[in-house]
Amino acid sequence: MNYTLQTSKYIRDVKCEAKIYVHNKTGARVAVMPADDTNRAISIAFSTPAENDKGIAHIIEHSVLCGSEKYPLKDPFVQLMKGSMYSFLNAMTYADFTVYPVASTNEKDFKNLADVYLDAAFNPLMPRKKEVFLQEGRHFEINEENDEVIGFNGVVFNEMKGAEGNVEMHIENAVTAALYKNTPYRFESGGLPTAIADLNYEELCDFYHRHYSASNCIIFLYGKIDEEEMLDYIDSEYLSKYEKSERYVVDEIGEDDFDAEVSAPYPANEEELEKGHYFSYNFALHIEHTPLNLLTLRVLDRVLSSSQGAYIKNAMQKAGIGEEFYSNIDEITKVPYFGFVGAKCREKDKTEFKRIIDDTLKELVENGIDKERLRSSIRILEFNEKEETEDWTPKGITYALQMMPRFLYDEENPLIMLEFFDAIDELKTLAETDYFEQFIKKYFLENNHHTFASVYPDPGFSEREDETLSAMCEKQLSQLDYSDIKADFELLNTYRYSEDTEEDAKKIPLLERSDLSEETEQKSVQHIALDGAELLLSAQNTNSIGYFNYYFDLRYIAPELLPYLRIFTELFGSMDTKEHSYQELSDLIDSYSGGIVHALSVVDGTPFGGEAVPYMIWHSRFLYENADRVFDINKEILLDTDFSDTAHIYDMLLQLKSSLTRDLLDSSHLQAKNIGLSAYSKHYAWEDQLKGYRFYKFLCDILNSFEEKKASLVNAMEDIRLSLFNTACWKYSFICEDSFTEKAKEMTNGFIALISDNEGKAVTRHEDIALTAPSAKAYCAPSQVQYAALCGMLPDNAKEKRGFINVASHLINTDYLWQNIRVLGGAYGCFSVFERSGEATMVSYRDPNLDRTLDVYRNSADFLKTLDINERTLRQFIIGAMNKLDKPKSPYSKGLLEINSDLTGQTCEDIRRVRRQMIHTSLDDIRSVAPLLEEWIASATETVIGNEQRIKSSDIQFDEINTLI
Repeated sequence: MNYTLQTSKYIRDVKCEAKIYVHNKTGARVAVMPADDTNRAISIAFSTPAENDKGIAHIIEHSVLCGSEKYPLKDPFVQLMKGSMYSFLNAMTYADFTVYPVASTNEKDFKNLADVYLDAAFNPLMPRKKEVFLQEGRHFEINEENDEVIGFNGVVFNEMKGAEGNVEMHIENAVTAALYKNTPYRFESGGLPTAIADLNYEELCDFYHRHYSASNCIIFLYGKIDEEEMLDYIDSEYLSKYEKSERYVVDEIGEDDFDAEVSAPYPANEEELEKGHYFSYNFALHIEHTPLNLLTLRVLDRVLSSSQGAYIKNAMQKAGIGEEFYSNIDEITKVPYFGFVGAKCREKDKTEFKRIIDDTLKELVENGIDKERLRSSIRILEFNEKEETEDWTPKGITYALQMMPRFLYDEENPLIMLEFFDAIDELKTLAETDYFEQFIKKYFLENNHHTFASVYPDPGFSEREDETLSAMCEKQLSQLDYSDIKADFELLNTYRYSEDTEEDAKKIPLLERSDLSEETEQKSVQHIALDGAELLLSAQNTNSIGYFNYYFDLRYIAPELLPYLRIFTELFGSMDTKEHSYQELSDLIDSYSGGIVHALSVVDGTPFGGEAVPYMIWHSRFLYENADRVFDINKEILLDTDFSDTAHIYDMLLQLKSSLTRDLLDSSHLQAKNIGLSAYSKHYAWEDQLKGYRFYKFLCDILNSFEEKKASLVNAMEDIRLSLFNTACWKYSFICEDSFTEKAKEMTNGFIALISDNEGKAVTRHEDIALTAPSAKAYCAPSQVQYAALCGMLPDNAKEKRGFINVASHLINTDYLWQNIRVLGGAYGCFSVFERSGEATMVSYRDPNLDRTLDVYRNSADFLKTLDINERTLRQFIIGAMNKLDKPKSPYSKGLLEINSDLTGQTCEDIRRVRRQMIHTSLDDIRSVAPLLEEWIASATETVIGNEQRIKSSDIQFDEINTLI
């Protein structure tokens, strides 16, 4: 091999002999983790410290995936989305590096994906195709009817216009610009729209050629792979073809005294002027990147900020400062930082905010941190490490990101970043000393490298940003030759409307239909008869962790109590009990469990002849050895919760409102979808009532007149608690290993006895939720972009074509919508959802358009009617659609899916029928979905969240136009 082995060590966390190689010719570094895991992963990373706010590394991240020498397609990334069995497919830009991770459980598919990604990173067409930059970065959009320049457009440009609606981005930018001045971290690596508008193609290419070299590269391999084969392949096909060059390392960041105070605006409504300030008090931590240091920061986050009764959080609540308090921890930056954040504060509280933090930290150093609180915080971290969860990010990619800082900053032995269990063991010992107090003293109280940021609400932000961009556009137009602008636009349009040749398309390897299975795993759910009840038990390899979910049917809750249920789930388990304060209860839960959570969910059995049933789910996760203690905690919560502390309730509800407000703004595309569907579907009507936008408005009303309503609120909490003591309203499930089955039955029987032995409030089943009349709605938000949804229901006969609809939806998402909404429209994203219960939506996010986007939705049936694709292309879409069904799942998620399937009435044969339909889908079958879409479109209505001016100038006749928050 043309590598030198630098280090090798068995890592118990990863269960393999991990190795680091250095490529002899180029100095590229390769980390190999040959674990016995079929979810194979490769991550290709480059050091790309930002040099300005133009988002160059971010635009390159998008652009290199738009065709390469070996795969000269228009967009290989989309081709992989369309037709591979990936378990992860993405690329990410951080403050000083860019990473291209991809994973698959299919060995053949993994090798295909790895090669496409390697060729994209090392041999992209982007440096020779300006049109890629014009599409992904920015260009002048021209109205083709009158040849007038409309303004700037581009995928990343619009993505970052949408990101500016996120207050967290403004907080982070203000903090890093002050804390790391004269370093790359002072820039927004994603790009600011006003800076992106000033970027040119030559700058992009120059940055690429300087940073995307083999010498500046780190490659991570993980899973069940042939190590020697993969290393030889990467060497012969890629690394050996390059010469040694410069490696980019961020300069040292000094520890000089640095006490700066900065302020910055964020887009907001007029109503937020008084109580809309965000304060952030931040400390640069000159520490080594080690698991011990990172876990120390996470423990301090829980002890100081995030847990119930956390020291500084509690002090802020008592002082009445802000609606929410939390920490921000940057673990990857060369010099990490720890920030204390107060949300929705008054401007006058700025000095007091900082004083409370300083005084609380001093008091903890002088008097010590409660040892049991430290122990419980460490135990919850240990539980999280032990629990195998990779539903979103495969373990191989998580491990790569953990090692990145030590590779980037030339710290010795990056493999130590995989040894978290050893660090946890060390932390348990250190917790019995004054380690944490001394850490606070050194890195907070005696640390002069800190900054205070005040991010204030600015109702004119979006309008002023638009004016700035318009002025920049006019200035550039006055300096450029219109013929050059027109030529660029025509070049872009030729590219936009171009199609890959069949010869090029075949260069992306593709599985066969025969590689796909009609079969599904047999459900392992056992139906165990108990006294007056039934336990659903799913046997999974849970690593000695038990999960119980007990479901209370909310149709037995009095209708007047329904609006209060989300509040109840927030408070239940977070209030004082007869035996413990809420702080003590929080520590107790962390000590003996991985969390006790009460949540609201709707289990929809309508596709299988059942009903949409709303449940409160009482969820606990725990190590088997702690089962009895967890049961006792749950018993205490159920029997002895005290709702009389209205001051604490008020603080909790303020936190909840702040969190929901962020969700409304950060996930506006999902909010638009959910609001729109609530008029068509009992499933979504329940969701809206229990925890959606309807609940948000109810919560705001409670808080606006809390003093008047607190007595009735407390009464409602107690009425709901007493309503739980009705055995007929409960269902029971457990996910664990076979060895724990008897204990699971014992715990469930104990819970049943607990319910039946205590007198509650008599309940009866009430009428199902009523639907409101569908209407076109718009919600004005402090945003420069739109989130446009078209919502409705498919006709009843759609159930017969479930498999065909799945394939058609994937085709629409990755072809029709991608081309028309993202490529031609410049939106950051778009997708359709056709649910098995009939709910149907198309929705865009971070979208510069509105009317145009909704027109695209309404023409989707015509697209399917006239669709003409060859067998290979159809197979590609079938594979991509099947992939959505076969994603790897954690043991808990696998068990939960099985149990939910039982609750809905879905059988294995139902699943096989859909899979069979999908695998054997023909072109005529796809076209047969078009009439279903026509019926959906005919009765569908629009729900839009976005810019007020764009909404009010729309051609859509909205029935309602409201302010979102």
